[in-house]
Amino acid sequence: MYYCFMDFDGTLTINNKNLNKEAINIINKYLINNELCIITEENYDLIKKYLFTNNIKCDIASIGSNTLLFHNQLIKGNIPLIKIKKIFNLCKDNIYTAYLESINKTQIINYQERLDSIYPKINREIINNPKEKANSIFLAINNSIKNLLINLLLELKIAYKILGEDKNRIILRLSSNFNDKIDIYYYLEDYLKDKKIIGISDSYTDIPILDKCDIKIAMKNGDEIIKNKYEITKYDVNNNGALIALKDICKF
Repeated sequence: MYYCFMDFDGTLTINNKNLNKEAINIINKYLINNELCIITEENYDLIKKYLFTNNIKCDIASIGSNTLLFHNQLIKGNIPLIKIKKIFNLCKDNIYTAYLESINKTQIINYQERLDSIYPKINREIINNPKEKANSIFLAINNSIKNLLINLLLELKIAYKILGEDKNRIILRLSSNFNDKIDIYYYLEDYLKDKKIIGISDSYTDIPILDKCDIKIAMKNGDEIIKNKYEITKYDVNNNGALIALKDICKF
């Protein structure tokens, strides 16, 4: 059995263009004995609608929505409130700004920076303490507690990505599970260990997850960086290339 991680825009399609009958036929033949995960930065609902419209049933990993649909089970990368409280108890006196992103609104923690007049937008609530779980947190803190915070995040098993840093502050994005595409691989690692893994993408940002795959395919229309790294580069998105690759690999 093959399990394929396939990028969305530039790999499966361009500009959300619907697949033709040949493409849908190939992908559904592949899915009889194999599995597919569309892995993307795009919004989860957009990808789900696209796949439903094209009659495709597969796994979806949306980093942008911090969401994984795995075997029809929806897994949200929420950060529980109890963990958020621990983070803010550590950082409270050193926070410049914090945004807690949940599905329907953004909570803005108002400590050292006055944000009332800067962020008057609808669905943005300015508070002094976190009130609920979040999909992700953007946190700007004093650099002096960087190491303390990172140690706490490791203890709480919260993924983080450093977005910017200078001598005074560090800005991080925190999420419970899915901070980058490679986190999806690690989340599914036990399930994948007995399977042959295919990775298909047009973007150099997907190199970390393709490096974990047994078969690595860089799209012909892709970035030069990714095409220079891998041997298989003949498939073009404009000719159903990613799906033709699955057909060639599985020989049907």
